[in-house]
Amino acid sequence: MALTLLILLSVASLLLGLYPLPILFTAIIISIIAPFFDVPSMKKSGRLVYFSPFFLAEKERNGVIRIHGGTLLDYVFVIDRSLSARQRTTQIFISYIEGILNLLESYQGHDLNKIKVRGTSYIINDRTASMAGLRMVKTDIIQIILLIFNYPNLVVSHSLSKGRLSFPRIGNINTHEGTLGEVEKHRDSLVRLRTKLTSSRGLKNES
Repeated sequence: MALTLLILLSVASLLLGLYPLPILFTAIIISIIAPFFDVPSMKKSGRLVYFSPFFLAEKERNGVIRIHGGTLLDYVFVIDRSLSARQRTTQIFISYIEGILNLLESYQGHDLNKIKVRGTSYIINDRTASMAGLRMVKTDIIQIILLIFNYPNLVVSHSLSKGRLSFPRIGNINTHEGTLGEVEKHRDSLVRLRTKLTSSRGLKNES
């Protein structure tokens, strides 16, 4: 269906002399459709691990674990549509906390000070990242390009989290990192925050 739509839009654009549009349509469709194929494949191969419904991590490489928020696939199938926008945001935030705690648990027995976690996002700010012992670092240009390329995907995900059409601000892109040892120091406060958020919104613990 996606391929048929792409072909029809491309043909129409060429007939109208709007030559750059096929490239734009291709980027948009790939951005939105790709997660439904790539994520299950990467999960099956072990390159990507879900530590909670909205928190993923790539396989450790050179002492660095790249972490990611939920994909469009997760926003479509996991978000409880009966929740308000504020409750949906809380559901996602609780899942982030669950994810970082479960990731930390999976590396118990390792030298936590030698393993870094790093994530790039337009959602997480310095204050939120510091709650998990992470600090801001320079964002890799490749990560910025990837987020911009996936902007259509982000719009759909962001809109689902807000319960209405909503456009994320690319200018808010930041990268945060820290060692698992630094995250460990914040474990107790993260557990307390999870409990507080869960009880205050009447949401079930995802662990």
